[in-house]
Amino acid sequence: MPALRTLSLTVCLLGACRAIEQAAAPPSGVHPRQALPPETAPPVPPSLRLPAEVRPLGYDVTLTIRPEQEFFDGDMVIDLAVGAPVARLWLNGTELTIQQATLHRDGQQLPARLTPTPATAHGVLGLDLGQPVPAGRARLHLRYRGLLSQRDNDGLFRQQEGDHWYVFSDFEPTDARRAFPCFDEPSAKVPWQLTLRVPQGLVALANTEVESETLDPDGMHRVRFRRTAPLPSYLVALAVGPFDIVEAGRGGQSGTPLRIIVPRGRGGEARLAARVSGELLGLLEDYFGIPYPFGKLDQIAVLRFQGAMENPGLIAYAQDLLLARPEEETVAHQRRFAAVAAHEMAHQWFGNLVTMRFWEDVWLNESFASWMEARTVAQWRPRWDMAGQRIRSRNHAMEADSLTSARSVRQPIESLHDIHNAFDAITYQKGQAILEMFERYIGPERFRQGVRRHLREHAFGHASAEDFLAVLAAESGAEGPAVASAMRTFLDQPGVPLVRAACLAGPPVRLQLSQRRYLPLGALSPPEHPPARWHVPVCVRHAAGRTCTLLTAPEGELVLPGVASCDDLLVPNADGVGYYRVHYGPGMLARLLRQGGAELTPPERVAVLDDIQALMHSGDLPADEAVQLTLTLARDRNRHVVEQAIQLVRSVHHALVPRALRPAYARLVRAAFGPQARRLGLRSRPGEDEEVRLGRRSVVGLVGWVGQDQGLLAEARRLAAAWLDNPTAVSPDDLDLVLHLAGRQADPALFERLHAAALAAPSHAQRMRLVGALAAVVEPQLVQRALHLVLSGSLDIRESVRILLGVAREEDGAEQAYRFVKEHFDTLVARLPRNSGALLVSTAGAFCDEEHHRDVAAFFGQRAAQLPGGPRRLAQVLEQIRLCAALRAAQQDRLVTLLRTQGP
Repeated sequence: MPALRTLSLTVCLLGACRAIEQAAAPPSGVHPRQALPPETAPPVPPSLRLPAEVRPLGYDVTLTIRPEQEFFDGDMVIDLAVGAPVARLWLNGTELTIQQATLHRDGQQLPARLTPTPATAHGVLGLDLGQPVPAGRARLHLRYRGLLSQRDNDGLFRQQEGDHWYVFSDFEPTDARRAFPCFDEPSAKVPWQLTLRVPQGLVALANTEVESETLDPDGMHRVRFRRTAPLPSYLVALAVGPFDIVEAGRGGQSGTPLRIIVPRGRGGEARLAARVSGELLGLLEDYFGIPYPFGKLDQIAVLRFQGAMENPGLIAYAQDLLLARPEEETVAHQRRFAAVAAHEMAHQWFGNLVTMRFWEDVWLNESFASWMEARTVAQWRPRWDMAGQRIRSRNHAMEADSLTSARSVRQPIESLHDIHNAFDAITYQKGQAILEMFERYIGPERFRQGVRRHLREHAFGHASAEDFLAVLAAESGAEGPAVASAMRTFLDQPGVPLVRAACLAGPPVRLQLSQRRYLPLGALSPPEHPPARWHVPVCVRHAAGRTCTLLTAPEGELVLPGVASCDDLLVPNADGVGYYRVHYGPGMLARLLRQGGAELTPPERVAVLDDIQALMHSGDLPADEAVQLTLTLARDRNRHVVEQAIQLVRSVHHALVPRALRPAYARLVRAAFGPQARRLGLRSRPGEDEEVRLGRRSVVGLVGWVGQDQGLLAEARRLAAAWLDNPTAVSPDDLDLVLHLAGRQADPALFERLHAAALAAPSHAQRMRLVGALAAVVEPQLVQRALHLVLSGSLDIRESVRILLGVAREEDGAEQAYRFVKEHFDTLVARLPRNSGALLVSTAGAFCDEEHHRDVAAFFGQRAAQLPGGPRRLAQVLEQIRLCAALRAAQQDRLVTLLRTQGP
C-alpha cells in the first residue's frame, strides 16, 4: 500500500489499533488534532462497547475494489440517531485510513478530526466534532482506504487461484471494522445499502440481489445492490472475482432462487450442493413455520477459508465443504456438506432473522443452529443415524465442560478474548445438548411452538436468553416456570452434573438419586459457593416405559411404576439425551452391559461408554475394569458405539500404557478389534453399506497402528505406493486411512514422494489429504523435515500449519513440535492469520507430566495474553496436562497389572 498523506489508523499488534498523525497536511475536511492544554486529559476510548448515546439508523456504502491490489477505497454515509448532545463520535475501525469525515445536521456541515487513541484501544476510532451536536438525526460522511489482506481470512481479504484474484469477506465476530468505520456490535442491527465498483468482467456479489448496474467514467463497473433487511455489521457480506455461477433452481415456500458461486472453471464440483440445498431449505421452513426471510440464497466457495459463515443471502463455505470433484464426492463429504449446510441455513432464522443483543448470547445463534442441523439431517436422511452422532457430540461437549476452566454457555463478555472464546464446544455442542434435553422433557410439539413464537415476536430484531426462556415457559403450561429455571442452571454455570443412581428394592422399586459436579482426577476445586447444583431432567427407561423427574435438590428418589425388581432393565439416562453423567449403583453397570448391552439402544450404549470413560478419569472406576467393560462392545454393529469404544482405547494408550508394555496393549487391541478390522480391510467394496464405509477408518486405523497389525500396515504401504503411481488405484473413501497408516511408517523415500505429491496436487482436498500424511510421520528425522515444511513457503501456512498441529497431537512428535513452536513463535504468529495464533498454545496439549506443565506455563504465559482467545486456551491446555498426569499417577498401576496378565 503506498504512503498516504492522511491521518492513518494502523494495527500495532493483533488488532490493537491506534491513531497516528502524519506530518503532512491532511486532505480537505480532516483537521489535525491540535495539542491539548497540559491540564486537559486525553479522551478515554471505549474499551469494549461503543457509547449508547449515538446509534446508527442505516448505512450506504460504496467500495472500490480491484482484487489484484492490496487496498480498497470506501465512501460511506451513516444515518445516525443522536440521543444526547455529543462533541465526539466513537466508531469501530481497524487498519483504516480516514481521508475525510464530515457530519451533516440541519443543513450544517461539521468537519470532523480524528481523536488520538492509545495503542491499547482495540479497533476504535474517535471523531472530534469541534462543538456539541444536539440530540436528533444526523448524517456522517466518511471517505477512507483499507487493506485487502492476503494473509488473513477475516475482514476483507484477497486470494489467488491460478492467474485469478478474488476478494471475500468474513466479519464475524468483530472484523466488519476492517472494511467499514461502523458500529460493529450485534445490537446495531439496521439496513445496509451496498454498492461495489469493480473492474469490468468481474462478478460482484453481496447479501441482496442487484438493483442496478452502470459503467462509471473511469471504466469501473458500478453494481448497486438492493437495500438489506436490518442486519448487524458481522452479517454483511460481499465477494468480487471471476466467479462461475451454478444455478440450483428454486427452493422453499416462496421459490427462493438458489445459486452456487465457485471460482472460475469449477462449476462441475458443485453438483451435490446444487442438488440438495433446496430440500434442506424446505425442511427448515416447515419446522419454523416462516418462509426463508432474505430473498435470494447464494452459497459461495471461499479459498483458504475455515468452516462456514451464515451471511444472509451469501453463505460462505470453505471450498472443501461446498465443492468436490465428481471422483472425490465421498460418503463423508456428502454428510459433511449436508450437516454444515443445514447448520448455516438454520442461522437464517436463529441469528439472522432474530439476532442476539451481544455476544454473551451467541449460543442463541450457534446452539440452535447445531440443534436444527441434527434434526433436519435426521429428517432428510433417516438412515444416517444422526441419533448416534448427536450423543457423541454431547459427549464431546461434556469432555470440554469437565475442566474447571470451562466457561458457561452464557459467559459474561468482558474483553475481546471472551468474544473469541465464545465459539467453542460449550456454545455449539453443549448448547445443542441442553436444547435436545429440554425438548424431550417438555415434548417436541410444545418446544416447537415456543421456537416459532420466539421467532415471530422478535423477527428482524434482537432477543436474549431471557426472551427465549419466557416464551418457552409460556408454551410449557403449568410447569413452564420450572422449565425456565432448570434451563438457567445449565446455561449460567459451567460444569457437568454427575448423577448417582442406585436401585432400592420395593415395593415400590425406586431409584435413589444424588447430584454433584463431575470432576476428574487432578481437578482443582472450582470456586463455587455454594457448590454447583442443577435442576436436572432425569429420565429413566425401564421395561414398563419411561419415568422422569426434575432433580432440583442434592438428593432425591424416583419411584418406578411397573418395575418388579432391581434386576429389571433400568437405564438412568434414557436414550442418552440428558446432559449429565451417571455414577451407577452396585450391579447396575454390569446389568446394562449384559450380552453386549443388547437391551440398550445404540445411543444409550454410546452414553454408557462415555460414562465409563468419565468414571475412569474421576477415579470412580479402575482403569482395568473400564478397559474390560469397554471391550465388551468392541464388536458392536453400530458404528458410533464402536467409535466411542475406540476413543477410550486410544486415550488409555496415550495416558496409561508404558512404552515397555505397548506390545501387550497391542495384543489386547488386536484381540478385541482385529477380526472386524481384517474383515473390513483397507478398501471399500461395491454396494457396501455407508455406515461400514464410514467406520473403516476408526477400526482399521486403530488396529493398524495401536494394534501394530503388520498385515494391515504392509497393505497400507502397498496401496499408498500404488496410489502415488496411479490416483485411481485407491477410492477417495479409503484414501485418508491408507495415507495415514502409510505416513506413520514413512521412510525418507516415501516422505519425499508424499511431499512432491502434495505440491503437485490437482485439488485442495487432495493436497490436504497429503498434508495429513506428512503430519503422521513418527521417525524423528522425518518429523523434523515435516516441521520444516510449515515455514518453508512451499505450502500456504494456512495449510502447512496442519502439519504442526498433527505432529503435536501424537506423543511421538509432541516434544519436537513444542520445541519448534518455541524456536519459531514470533515468525509463526507473524505469518498465521491474525486470529489464529492461539492455535500454537494447543501444540502443548499432548503432554502428561508436571515438568512440561511448568515449562508450558512459563513459555506461553505472557505470550498467550497477546493472542485472541489465548488466555483461556492456555488455561485449558495447562489443566489438560495436569489432569493427564494425575490420571497416570492414580490409574496406571491397575492397567499395568492387567497388561502383564496378557499372554505373548
